[in-house]
Amino acid sequence: MLKFSLVTGCLILFTNPLYAKDYIIPAPKDVTKVISESPQKELSARFKILNWNIEKMKAQDKWIDDFHMISAGVDLFTIQEGVSDSFFQDELKAKNFYEWVYYISWVREEDLSSSGLVTGGVAKSVSTTFARTDHLEPIIKTPKLTSANKYKIQGMDKELMLLNIHAINFVSKAKFKSHITKSLELIKNHKGPVIFVGDFNTWSDARFETLMQMTAAAGLRFFDFKRPDVSGFHSDFDHFFGRGIKVNEIEMLDIRSSDHFPILADVTIL
Repeated sequence: MLKFSLVTGCLILFTNPLYAKDYIIPAPKDVTKVISESPQKELSARFKILNWNIEKMKAQDKWIDDFHMISAGVDLFTIQEGVSDSFFQDELKAKNFYEWVYYISWVREEDLSSSGLVTGGVAKSVSTTFARTDHLEPIIKTPKLTSANKYKIQGMDKELMLLNIHAINFVSKAKFKSHITKSLELIKNHKGPVIFVGDFNTWSDARFETLMQMTAAAGLRFFDFKRPDVSGFHSDFDHFFGRGIKVNEIEMLDIRSSDHFPILADVTIL
């Protein structure tokens, strides 16, 4: 079956996609879309990274103001619940010295809008890939993704692998564990530094403990920070792990144009 979409401002062909109720799950070859490219080939050994679940940019103008304010000087971005809305994608394209890679989780059949992960960087990725959950979330019956971008490090014979996750939600611990397992398989043969960051949907102690055990077994260190305690915000869902890195500073910013707070970290590759 063939289907056309304008989800990223250009015509896209979906070949043999999977179908959920009212949603299209793109074929693997249609998941990854490069929004813009960076002329820079290497990432500095010290950089700033911003992680944020943007709640599909529901706040729009307020989100734009906040994004402008907190993105100054940031070298890497990991975004969850990115959207195909031109308001959002045009904002990314305006930062035209960044590479922006959009990983599409699902496409709404009604209007062909989409949502997924976005990873951005001042340097061009050496490679991009992703892992998609074998299980679907209830109600809308769509999967979740983990993306992986590799970057060359200036002055070093090594590459950084950056994992960006929006973990599967409203499912059993076993299905959650399956998603984390597939995510960690992406770094299994990677010898260099790793950052694993995003919205892990750790709304229960059991899910959080499972995540901590699995990441520790994979050789990843947990970097925690003070979390704002504000009703209606998911400050306990977002986490930052790494190996082969030094975190000079990390904080969760009290920015309220999404139901998640952004994480900003200053990192040095060891």
